Amino acid sequence: MAESAAQKRVTALTGYLVAVLAVAASLGLYRLDAESYREDAQALLRLQRLSNWLATVDADSLDLPVRAAGREALRTDRPELHAQLVAARETITSALIRGLPDAPPVSCAAFREQVFEGKAPSRRARAEVPFDLMAVASPFLASSGTVGLADKDTVTRLLEQLDALYAPTTLHVARGLELPSARGDPCADWDGSPAPPDAPELLSVTLSVAPPAARVRFSGPPLAPYMQQALTQGETEVMVPADVVAVEGPNTARLLAATAPAGLIADLDGLAGRPATVARVRNEFGFLPINYAVTTAGAALVQGFTGATVMGLRLTQRRVALVIAAVVLALSAALAAEARRARRAGASLAADEPGGMLALASGSTAGRLALWTAAPAASIAAVAPSTPPWLAAAGLAAALGALATTWAAGADRAARAARGC
Repeated sequence: MAESAAQKRVTALTGYLVAVLAVAASLGLYRLDAESYREDAQALLRLQRLSNWLATVDADSLDLPVRAAGREALRTDRPELHAQLVAARETITSALIRGLPDAPPVSCAAFREQVFEGKAPSRRARAEVPFDLMAVASPFLASSGTVGLADKDTVTRLLEQLDALYAPTTLHVARGLELPSARGDPCADWDGSPAPPDAPELLSVTLSVAPPAARVRFSGPPLAPYMQQALTQGETEVMVPADVVAVEGPNTARLLAATAPAGLIADLDGLAGRPATVARVRNEFGFLPINYAVTTAGAALVQGFTGATVMGLRLTQRRVALVIAAVVLALSAALAAEARRARRAGASLAADEPGGMLALASGSTAGRLALWTAAPAASIAAVAPSTPPWLAAAGLAAALGALATTWAAGADRAARAARGC
């Protein structure tokens, strides 16, 4: 009778362990779901940062820092091509001062003030003269401003811009011009006298990819009757044929790292490096404007961490790990105590007759090992973070279960030996 009572207590304790494992597993699923929403919320917050930054800039304002960073990347990665670019720049500098084939010379004074010192020689001219024989073809800059207002801030649109931001760029570099090479400094004998009143004003020297040429623009009175047709009133252009080569450059994110707000590119790097998260966010939130998407994911995140409904009861995540751990440790200790008493008394804990799945499982060594050792540790791991205190609690529960299994096996052997005698 005593042996039957002990078996019933062990079966009941084992059933309680299984019930706690079921509750812990349910709460663990809520916790996993909340972790997933946390990733989504973080991804959307990063996209919102990108959206806020894009609202303050445009492609024209980013072109200059992108080209500057592209030149630096070229100097580091392709030094021989960078040297050719510098030589081409020196060639057109000398040609401008001496006079292009289709335009009169720009004086040393005007060139120094306009290009190197950034001073406007007149009220019509801009304070800084663009002077570059390299162009950067960036998918990110090309995609700016090509979408309607309704789709501008949707998650899908921002993810497209993120993809473009991390796509490689193409650097178009002038490595030679169809002009005589510069020989010496054309301003070596300049006495510092000011520019003559009729000197043309240089507006820009930029690279044209198609056709390949250096595009030189002047402002002021018509330079000569044989000049190319004016683009706008008071502006003329000269195209100098160039040898242009295209090479792959870094992505736009790398080129804008020094210009973008602090931490923005690092945040976007973390998002771009998680394709599974990006795909999930695109599927679940893609049609929403970014602000609504952030609010929706935030609400789901809060709901996932504040509680779950299990068997009709509302259980909060806060402190639930402590409750589960306490219950599991108490049940494991009770099982160990029952197994120890049975071993001392030589009473088997295995039922002589089938009494249900739990009785059968708790009556075999393999079943005990799974239900008494693995189940308690799994219950704690399902609801608690992977930190040393909780790992220690799971280890203690598993150790108590293993000890109970060992004592129960000893009790079974002693009972069989007694019956055999």
